[in-house]
Amino acid sequence: MRKLILTLLVISVAATTFGQAVKGKVTDSKGSPLPGATILSADNGVFSNGEGNYQISFTGAGEYEITCSFIGFEEQNKKVTLADGEVLNLDFRLKDDSYLLDDVVVVGYGVQRRRAVTGSIEKIDSEQITSLPVPSIEAALQGQAAGVQVSQGSGLAGSGSLIRIRGISSVSAGGDPLYVIDGIPVTQDQFLFGNTNALNNNPLATINPQDVESIEVLKDAAATAIYGSRGANGVIIITTKRGKEKGVQFDFTTRVGISTPATLPNMLNSEQYLRLRQEAWENDGGTGYVWLPTYSTADDDAETRRNAYLAASEVDTDWVDETIGQGFKQLYSMSARKGGELVDGFFNVTYDDNQSFFMNNRYERVSGRMNLDFKLGDRLELSINESISQGRNYKVDAAWSGGLGDAMSHALPIYPVLDSAGNYNLFNESDFGWRIANPVALANQKNIIVTENRWITGLKMTYQPIDNLFINLNGNYEYYDAKEDGYSSGVLTPGADADFLGNSWRNNGYVNNYNTSATANYLHDKGTDHAWNFMIGTEYQRSRYLSTNQWANDVSGSFLDVVSYPDSIESGKDSNNPVFWAFISGFGRINYAFKDKYFFQLTSRTDGSSRFGSNNRYATFPSISAGWIMSEEGFLVENRTISFLKLRGSFGYTGNAGIDASARFALYEDSQSLTYNGK
Repeated sequence: MRKLILTLLVISVAATTFGQAVKGKVTDSKGSPLPGATILSADNGVFSNGEGNYQISFTGAGEYEITCSFIGFEEQNKKVTLADGEVLNLDFRLKDDSYLLDDVVVVGYGVQRRRAVTGSIEKIDSEQITSLPVPSIEAALQGQAAGVQVSQGSGLAGSGSLIRIRGISSVSAGGDPLYVIDGIPVTQDQFLFGNTNALNNNPLATINPQDVESIEVLKDAAATAIYGSRGANGVIIITTKRGKEKGVQFDFTTRVGISTPATLPNMLNSEQYLRLRQEAWENDGGTGYVWLPTYSTADDDAETRRNAYLAASEVDTDWVDETIGQGFKQLYSMSARKGGELVDGFFNVTYDDNQSFFMNNRYERVSGRMNLDFKLGDRLELSINESISQGRNYKVDAAWSGGLGDAMSHALPIYPVLDSAGNYNLFNESDFGWRIANPVALANQKNIIVTENRWITGLKMTYQPIDNLFINLNGNYEYYDAKEDGYSSGVLTPGADADFLGNSWRNNGYVNNYNTSATANYLHDKGTDHAWNFMIGTEYQRSRYLSTNQWANDVSGSFLDVVSYPDSIESGKDSNNPVFWAFISGFGRINYAFKDKYFFQLTSRTDGSSRFGSNNRYATFPSISAGWIMSEEGFLVENRTISFLKLRGSFGYTGNAGIDASARFALYEDSQSLTYNGK
């Protein structure tokens, strides 16, 4: 709108001669000219030329207010008083706008101004993340960043999302991006328990979106090469909130809503299903009424099949309608920010209850966070990050495991929910070679609760021994455990005795994840046309995973109920060997800027990973990139359509370490069914 008004003003005064004028030069904070800056008064407007000079005329003597603006800089207002025929000199020196030109972007082991970034990085701020009631943090990226595809696995609470950055980057290794939270690559194994109930684990569900300050998505080789062997699928850097303004600020957020499916499948009713089955029977050469599973067989006589057909036509069950409803969502978040000369702090407590539209499905999360920053003198700073969260996922069967999957496939409309005796209508696989599960029975007679606990703690020290040299030492620890407690009633056990009570089990997974890094960053900027930024660093990460499995048969309650009675755990206990993996790395980055509009970056990282064999354990991943702000060149500075135009290009190598930690050993299994070389 401002540009439109300006254009109209310039056209309207083009043919008018003025006797009074103000002229001068527009520069940035370093004194460099700003071509194409906008100078406005109440009745006139002009642009600065290629050297930053301008002249604006007025119709008569008097007092005027002049506004000077340029994209990426803070707007300035000045008042002048003009006499008849006076031409006044007035220069504008604009300050950089920290929210535009110098918007800080996290680039991995450091930050850069947005205008200086030469890689492809997308930034999503906290307002965009929390504006929608998303079930987990990765779902907040949907529709927020170009080149990032987010597909939610299902509408079930606690389910994960499939994220692909610029398509699929691997055939046999993992396809998920690397997640880095406050400097630590976190555990993100979606198959910690396999995919029980056709719903794999979502370890990122325990991360509280209310804690997030920004998310940076690193997409191309120039941006992801700093993460070397784990950057091929892109990197998602999550930065949490910290205290930043003086005083104490409190914020309370609450959200209440309902959950319903956006669309429902159009299912056949009994009449439609029976008609189609009858047509298929006759097209296949059958005569009379078609046989129906559990009602009749193909070998029954015509009268028996007829009576079965009529009995089935009396039933009309909408299984989708029987298994879905309306879920209730509620969120309560309380946070406080403190800023000061010596200590900054951020504190948050959040409760989030997310019920899905599927009966008995729910994900509940409680989390707390404390981030503290201490200024221990002019050259030493200390930062502490603490977060703890617990998520409880009340899982239900889905897809091939049953539940909603059965409601849309095996559970036909001719089957009632309950039989004539008032019991759940289940079908024994020994009779028909398959078993048609009752999704209502599964939801009510099978209970699975996954309890996830995550603790992330970090300590960072920044020391400045001399001007422009910053040394950063980081230490992080992540503890993550998940316990799956399940119970399946004897009603759901085909072929079991009538008095069989049921099965219960507990699957446990424990992860200890350590990460340490050290970087040195030197800035060389003397206010000339040349600016350098040198960074070198090293990193070590080690993770240990241990799983255990316990189960009990012929019990009447969940494993939580019977674990206090060891004699009930008939099948004993199975402990899997712990799994270790580690990375050791060295990396560096050089940034060069010429006249603050030509930018170059060189990055390299050497990674060593225990996931690969000794003959291919180390690899180097270099990249080179450049950027050019074309809109500040002479041929574009006075262009009224293009306000900011940047050209960039990059080339580099990245790797993918998303393979099983023991894959290099899985070569041969000695058993009776497998032989090698005849032995």
